[in-house]
Amino acid sequence: MPMAIRLGSEYGLHFFEPRYRVLISEVMSSFSVSARRGERISPVLPGLFPNTNNRCSEVSGKIKELMAKNDDILNKHHLPTFIHAHQSPLRPNTPVTIVQVRQCRIQPDGSADVFLEPVGYMWLEQIWERLGTGGLVEARGIRMGKEASDSYEMWCAMSGFGRGDGRGWGQMLPIP
Repeated sequence: MPMAIRLGSEYGLHFFEPRYRVLISEVMSSFSVSARRGERISPVLPGLFPNTNNRCSEVSGKIKELMAKNDDILNKHHLPTFIHAHQSPLRPNTPVTIVQVRQCRIQPDGSADVFLEPVGYMWLEQIWERLGTGGLVEARGIRMGKEASDSYEMWCAMSGFGRGDGRGWGQMLPIP
């Protein structure tokens, strides 16, 4: 796992623990089988074309045309998404990353290789372990705005130097 996760910079993980097998199985359940076999994941738009009468054919054609023009918007909002808590301990106010699955290959044993793209950050508010999942943790939080996200990324990049803030061993700054 990368030390500093940056928005838009994809990274790969191998899920092998039972709790992460549950997570990826649930996150990918509404997507096609091909998406779980390593192919490019297409956005899911449930209920977009409710019936097939002539009027709907016209509308669906216009919607498809609009979707083609706005493919990048759809890809940002209709892909499998979850919270990646890459720091510990987990407690309120811990910063975490909102990630989207860009590619996923689930093996017959349930383990998976995934490529994730960070799309946002948030601060945890509530954290609880879901029973019967081998320790999978669920959470709620507050999404960081642009200024807070930029500050968090800068802090993460600087934390590789000295004692966490890039200022050297004797002068620590608080975590934003």
